[in-house]
Amino acid sequence: MFEKSRASNITAQVAHIPASITLTTGEALTGTLAASGVGRIGEVLNSPAPFVEFRTLAGDTRHFNKAAIISIAPVDMPRADQLSRRNADAAVFDPHAILGVASNATPEQIRAAYVAMARDYHPDRYASASLPREVTDYICAMAKRINAAWDILSRSHAPA
Repeated sequence: MFEKSRASNITAQVAHIPASITLTTGEALTGTLAASGVGRIGEVLNSPAPFVEFRTLAGDTRHFNKAAIISIAPVDMPRADQLSRRNADAAVFDPHAILGVASNATPEQIRAAYVAMARDYHPDRYASASLPREVTDYICAMAKRINAAWDILSRSHAPA
């Protein structure tokens, strides 16, 4: 039976807005800002909730008091067709940069970065979400880039 008093019965659609925030401490972070509803930064800031949820590029989820935020700026994500062109251009395709690891990273660090990013960008993770086509195209394109980067780096670090 449906209980109106139970919060677990409510499922809210949450959008993740790519953004860069600056805190009163001077710390600057880039990641995604969680927003329910339409998914606009203004709605997040004008909501009655005193805290905002922010997920860093490293995958850490942090909550900030709105009063601790100096600025929030949206970050433009490249479109899927832009990522496809980048995949074809070997001069732009840097597997270390895609996985977010240093050029002298160990095979263990590369694998950990790959697993984390593959989990975050796997299309099946978002299959039940009703996302705009541009977002699903972006997720699929990123998954291809991540897999290509892993393929290159895992082969280059394989034992001879």
